[in-house]
Amino acid sequence: MHNITYTKHIIFLLLIKMAAVMPRTSFADFCEGIEPTFIFEDEQCVVFDENQRNKQAPVHFLVVPKKAIPRLVSASLDDEKLLVFRNMAGGEVDLAQSAAPAADTIFGKILRKEIPAKFVYEDDQCVAFHDVNPQAPTHILVIPRKPITQLSKAEDSDEQLLGHLLIAARKVAHKEGLDKSGFRLVINDGKNGAQSVYHLHVHILGGRQMHWPPG
Repeated sequence: MHNITYTKHIIFLLLIKMAAVMPRTSFADFCEGIEPTFIFEDEQCVVFDENQRNKQAPVHFLVVPKKAIPRLVSASLDDEKLLVFRNMAGGEVDLAQSAAPAADTIFGKILRKEIPAKFVYEDDQCVAFHDVNPQAPTHILVIPRKPITQLSKAEDSDEQLLGHLLIAARKVAHKEGLDKSGFRLVINDGKNGAQSVYHLHVHILGGRQMHWPPG
């Protein structure tokens, strides 16, 4: 990202039983021979989607430290900083620092219904659903079915589609009752724009007083 099943349940499972600095091939063995795609990686940990083994929710990520810590109770004081993991869902700016265009994204999986999501709006060009990490009482994403990575990469031929996304956002805002008091639309673009998923998406934010300038 809530009032829908998809966005209500995010599980961050800390697997501290794995070997230190395990190579990707070891992760592949752990995931029954399917090499996982890291959605986040830094010098201390990696994060990947729990979609090969025992998924317990529509969105289920594994956060794995690179340092070998056999059990949580055996962690030392030196491990304190490592164990204070950043909230991966909330660290949009942090995620954007390592995000990059890819052949597939979580939004692509949602569009193909590989990851379940309850659409609050759907037509032949776009869909809308609640954000997994809401930044307002109502926070909905509108995404095109066409895989445009980001606004700055859109072509002139996408003019109709880009306009359609705004019309769809207006319809969603009206359906959610946001047009009575106002709302905000946001499109993040690139690293400095805090874009963490490289599939163009429009944020609809409402239900509270917005501030200016934005962050």
